[in-house]
Amino acid sequence: MSEPETTPPPAETTAPSGEPAGSAGTEGCVDLPQVRAVVHAVGEGRIELALPHSDYVMHLRLEVAPDRIAVPVGKRIRGRVDAVAMRFHGATGGGRFIEPVIGEPRIVAGTVIHVDRAGGRVLIDCAMPIWITPEEADQDWSIFEERALVTGYLRSGMVFTPRDEDLTSG
Repeated sequence: MSEPETTPPPAETTAPSGEPAGSAGTEGCVDLPQVRAVVHAVGEGRIELALPHSDYVMHLRLEVAPDRIAVPVGKRIRGRVDAVAMRFHGATGGGRFIEPVIGEPRIVAGTVIHVDRAGGRVLIDCAMPIWITPEEADQDWSIFEERALVTGYLRSGMVFTPRDEDLTSG
């Protein structure tokens, strides 16, 4: 039996279209899903996003100053969500979910959408698409294959970065 793969092997990162995908921001990843949510509240250094057609209200750190958000409360916003994972495991069933339903996300389960091995992160669909960066050097990267089910625990401080179109200039 072989040892689990603990570091992401070098590989060129590509988006589903076959085009190279960037490892920072959403540049080069335009055909990868972004979070689509409704602004529930905005405060200093934080944003609350309500996921449409669900009871989810995610409390996230805001990557930009609150006065840069051009979308009013109650309207839709799009962007990228990034999280640091303590540990992820393969799953054989379950589905896609985030716990708790209201508050700062701590536990997630979902389907791997995209693996950015060069950037050391994985895009997972768990009620919303989240870029996950495993913090443990001994994380088993062999579980991260597109369409695989995974589950794991997140560090506090999941970050939301709005797309440029949802920001004021400045």
